[in-house]
Amino acid sequence: MGQSVAPSAVPPVGEWLLSLPLVAPVRDLYAEKLKMYDTAMLGYLAETRLIDDVDRERIKADCEWWVRQTNARQAWLDVIDRYRDAVYYVAIWPLLPVAATVIMVLSVATPPAGWAIAHIALGALFTLGGLSGALRHLDFMLSRRTWLLGLAFLLVSGLLLYGPWTDAGWLAVTGTLLLVSVLGLVVAFVALAALEIRRIRTRAAIYLIIVGAVAMGALAVDRGTGPGWARGLWAGLWTALVVMLVAGAVFILTYLISSVFQRRKNSVWAIGEIVQTLLWFGLRMEEAHLPLEERSALGQAYPFGDPVVTASHLESLARVVERYLPRQLPTWDPMGDRIISERCRGMAARLRELKMEFLLNQRIPPAEMAARLVPAVVPIVDGDWERLARADIQVIPHSRLRVSLRIVGGILVAIAPLTIYLLLRTTTSIIPDKIVDQVLPVAVTWLLLSVIAWIDPGNGNRTGNLKNLTDLLPGSRS
Repeated sequence: MGQSVAPSAVPPVGEWLLSLPLVAPVRDLYAEKLKMYDTAMLGYLAETRLIDDVDRERIKADCEWWVRQTNARQAWLDVIDRYRDAVYYVAIWPLLPVAATVIMVLSVATPPAGWAIAHIALGALFTLGGLSGALRHLDFMLSRRTWLLGLAFLLVSGLLLYGPWTDAGWLAVTGTLLLVSVLGLVVAFVALAALEIRRIRTRAAIYLIIVGAVAMGALAVDRGTGPGWARGLWAGLWTALVVMLVAGAVFILTYLISSVFQRRKNSVWAIGEIVQTLLWFGLRMEEAHLPLEERSALGQAYPFGDPVVTASHLESLARVVERYLPRQLPTWDPMGDRIISERCRGMAARLRELKMEFLLNQRIPPAEMAARLVPAVVPIVDGDWERLARADIQVIPHSRLRVSLRIVGGILVAIAPLTIYLLLRTTTSIIPDKIVDQVLPVAVTWLLLSVIAWIDPGNGNRTGNLKNLTDLLPGSRS
């Protein structure tokens, strides 16, 4: 199913980005994902028996337009995910050995400033080459130029580590470098493993950033003294902290970018998002009884299975209907807009009823679920919203003043800890500076969590995410 329709050309959605140096490596990935989405969904639209032939012929052109436009934007979310995965891989190699070598050089050697800057620049260029290769294949297909950079980096590293600028013997330097690499590798794997746990990955990323920043501040006092093993331990901790900060920051950045992009996509293309999601549901559910190798490429990439995941996708669809669909159906008068919003909430409530029914009775055949969802494509494309099922809900009106006050209050609450910190730092206070400095990571984290909670309200409350955060601070008790 879904293989009989020729894929469309790439619509001009951010096409200029694909020519930028660090974006060009994902051009093929974007085209591949777009082809998979268009081929599978348009093929399903042409073949499914859940849509009458007469209706299919009538809505075909409009439905294909909505699906293509939504798919062209959906493919960018896969591109964003590839960047996150690529950085994770590069955090192990080559960023980890590069960071270990650079920090090791800075801890045991005293080269001239020009040599040190050149060394760091070579390491950065080699790492960027690794990132470019990982973006293409996630298996580090490095170019010849990148390999030459790597060899140059090794040559300069050896010269600085074993040359006249170091005060340690070659045996001590080699052993310390091994200690640095092993310690950094262990911490990096633990950090990346925490980011793979779906339920805590956002919190884990924030904690990695906080722990890394606080520990770096503590280690910055001394660049490593004493015997070789002590310097190796110091440099190894720095290497691990660099990887922790990079991994945590990249996760938060990609999370925020994809969340903002998703909100924008839902806001401007709500109807297309609903149509595309219904076809996506139908394709996977109708193919659920087939062996994996007989399914479409989309069905193989995203097989229907976990009921909890399906429920979360139904909830996402309900949010689009409830929050974004009213913006696509403006009436230009307050009463009409309230009526539209009320009916959209009713449709969303019906989707949530279906979600609960599916969760409580997981023996419902997937084909039956598809039969309840896919036929809704016809009235949606026709613009006949009255034909869609709605559930009765109690509507609580909100005045514009109340909404405005809630927004302003949210902003004030988000910046309050940071404001308090800045006031304490700029004014004379009886509170010691050491204690005041401990407020900064909490204030920044609170602000970050506030932004995430605004972008993705389903991510949880801030106080819950900050639970036990004080355990990270010196002198605190659990």
